[in-house]
Amino acid sequence: MTFKLFQPVHAAGVHFRLCRRRMATMVLLQPPGACRAFTRSGSSYPPLGLCALAATVGPNDAIVVDADGMQWNEHRTDQELQRVGPIGLGLTVTSQTLDLVEYWAARSKGVLKDLTVVVGGPHASFDPFSILKACPSVDAVARGEGEVIF
Repeated sequence: MTFKLFQPVHAAGVHFRLCRRRMATMVLLQPPGACRAFTRSGSSYPPLGLCALAATVGPNDAIVVDADGMQWNEHRTDQELQRVGPIGLGLTVTSQTLDLVEYWAARSKGVLKDLTVVVGGPHASFDPFSILKACPSVDAVARGEGEVIF
């Protein structure tokens, strides 16, 4: 199993090997602020759910961009999305990150006009209709085990 990340990420002594790509069909994004803003300690953790999804497809089908772990700002994240030029963007949504997901769905569509945004995660499985109502920039909601439908 390989993880596709853009920069070195260290978590609990584990080092994920990097794989730089020029193109991918899908970017699985952990946006800036996804972890740090919602933990009391301000800590960051690797997007293991997104990594698990990326591991289920071919090497050019999906990449994981951990913008939060890399401490990228919005502008740097936009640049990376433009550089990769995906046709789809995947985000994990929880009840606490609903506004952040809508922000990044809308922002990313401003950067890449024909982008399709798909969200999954705990909130998506629990209440998918509330996501479509609260996040008009989201095109699709994946319920259940993402690895099965991805």
